[in-house]
Amino acid sequence: MLEPRRPRPRSILTVALLLVLAASLPLSSAVAAARSYWIEDFDATIVVGADGVIDVTERIRFYFDGSYRGIYRDIPLDYRDNRGFNYRLRLEVVSVTDGEGMELRYELSGTNRGRRRITAYVPGALDAARTVTVRYRVERALRFFPEHDELYWNVTGTEWGVPIRSATARVVLPAGIDEQLRVFAYVGAYGSRGDSWRSRSVSNHEVEVRTTREMAYGEGLTVVVGWPKGAVHEPGIVERTGWLMRDNWPLFIPPFVLLLMFTAWRRFGRDPEVGRSIMPIYHPPTDLTPAEIGALVDERVDQRDIVATMIDLAVRGYLRIEEETEEGWFTDTTTTTLQRLKPAGDELRPHEREVLDGLFESGERVTLDDLENEFYTRMDPIRKHLYGGLVEAGYFRSSPQTVRRAWVVVGVVVGAVSIPLGVVSQSVAGVVAGVASGAIVFGFAWFMPARTRAGRHKWFEIKGFEEFLGRT
Repeated sequence: MLEPRRPRPRSILTVALLLVLAASLPLSSAVAAARSYWIEDFDATIVVGADGVIDVTERIRFYFDGSYRGIYRDIPLDYRDNRGFNYRLRLEVVSVTDGEGMELRYELSGTNRGRRRITAYVPGALDAARTVTVRYRVERALRFFPEHDELYWNVTGTEWGVPIRSATARVVLPAGIDEQLRVFAYVGAYGSRGDSWRSRSVSNHEVEVRTTREMAYGEGLTVVVGWPKGAVHEPGIVERTGWLMRDNWPLFIPPFVLLLMFTAWRRFGRDPEVGRSIMPIYHPPTDLTPAEIGALVDERVDQRDIVATMIDLAVRGYLRIEEETEEGWFTDTTTTTLQRLKPAGDELRPHEREVLDGLFESGERVTLDDLENEFYTRMDPIRKHLYGGLVEAGYFRSSPQTVRRAWVVVGVVVGAVSIPLGVVSQSVAGVVAGVASGAIVFGFAWFMPARTRAGRHKWFEIKGFEEFLGRT
């Protein structure tokens, strides 16, 4: 008969610990609930320098109900301009002191929301009121318009998790402004247009804005002050471009891609130097057809090369070209007819057979109008045979058509992939950089085919014959 299992010491100890923790929960919750703080007064002075840098002094009076080590102040730095590009402020913390002017220990850190956090350690923050004064300087905080300049400043921020009973902002501009400042403010949550504020002009270059109600959790004060142009230095195009590039680092990618593609072109897309110049030659190359000559010269197969092949085949007796002109009331009508004289033989090169068979696919006698909607289907095979013959003869490293298509695909992929990635990351700079980089690759694609040394020598022969024709 089996005996009942006795409780093991480990199980008894676990139960005892759980009972102790359960008994302590109400006490912990009560202690946490009794601990809180709020902001009695948030007083900010913003001095706008003639160099465009603002000097901000925030005197924040806290009341701590319970024990605290200190406070933190989050200052937003990252914004978006009206084009969607990143716009980052430059922050320099000057000092963090207490109500008596004594320096406090503080730390700077970043957040994942484009903010700089100042953590200040406040001694004696136990059931008492304490004042923390934070002074910092900010570059790029001003906005410049054609008719006026402006300070648009989030005074308190909207990240405080406690109420702010009163807030004041004093904006001081350089002396010498002889017009009254334009002042506006917003009180409330992010994006709010609340008008619980009032302002007074201290002078033509100083104004004060004060809230008229307590601001709850997540609410803040924003001030807007405008003044005539000329009182503050406005950055020039070079300075603004430098800031734009630094704040939107993906914009450095296109210049890098441009340099990379130029290097690739010099390495793979440029013809080798053969140490000769163009000199008149009195006969065309005998080992190349007219279409091959045209393709070797400009690295393309176009309609002119096809026409040259047709005429050459006519000269060699494979077809007849006839033109008939019919007079009309206003204009004459010319009809061009092609008559096949003999079939394509082995003596023709593949691209010539492709042209001849393509011309007379529907019959032994056709007009150019009949070919309008049919012959274009033969262009890809003709190009393939032409380029293949020139590669086989050693005049091109690879088919120019294949080289171009490969680089075009790379450019299109780069540009296409950057758009969804930029949308997901909400980066306009990423989209612009990706599309621009793709366009650069796409543009270089047309110059990437390259001739061999033999192809370069043959190119000089062709150009020499062209020189002779031009002179005679």
